[in-house]
This record gives sequence, C-alpha cells and structure tokens, in this order.
Amino acid sequence: MMGVEKIQTIPGGMDSVLYYVMLFHIVIFVHFVGGIFIAIGLYTRLADIIQIPLIVGALLLVNDPVRMVISGGKIDLILSIVVLALLVVFLVFGSGKMSIDYKKRFKNHGLT
Repeated sequence: MMGVEKIQTIPGGMDSVLYYVMLFHIVIFVHFVGGIFIAIGLYTRLADIIQIPLIVGALLLVNDPVRMVISGGKIDLILSIVVLALLVVFLVFGSGKMSIDYKKRFKNHGLT
C-alpha cells in the first residue's frame, strides 16, 4: 500500500490524519515556546503549568509498556520523568536571579 491507500484505511480517513497532524504541530510549538520561556526565565511558572500536562501525557500515552518492549528501551520513560521532575522544581521554586522575571520584579520596585 502506498500513501493514499494507507490514509484511507485509517478509521476516520483524511479528517483523522489532519487532526493528528495539527495536534502534533501544536504540541511541538507549545514545547518549543515553553522551553524558551523557561530557559530565559520569562513567565516560568505559567510555562511550567502548560508543559506539565504535556509531559504527563507523554508518560501515559507514549511510554506504554507494550511499546517499550517493542522499541527495546526505557530511555524515553527516564527522560520524561526527569523533565517532569525539573518542571515541578521550577514550578515550586520559580526562576532564579538571572531571569527576566526577577529583573522585572525588582525594577518595578526600584531596587535595581
């Protein structure tokens, strides 16, 4: 089977494929923008709150035991757990002193 025939065998047909393609692009965009915000320290807690459900979804959907046996490794599971733990740390403690949020907060109070 080639391209179009494979798409026609998927339940829901072309509409289902377009839905998943759009969903994947949205998730990639949210991860990319959220990662940049966390890295520079801009709206860190908000970015964490948005990222945590995506990582939990990765833990529940992508890292199922059947697929891990087939692919032969648990590195995706370990990486997802580490990223989730780091997101929780940033959610609890916030961004550090070198973040944009910290500089904006103290500039507004006239302390810089």
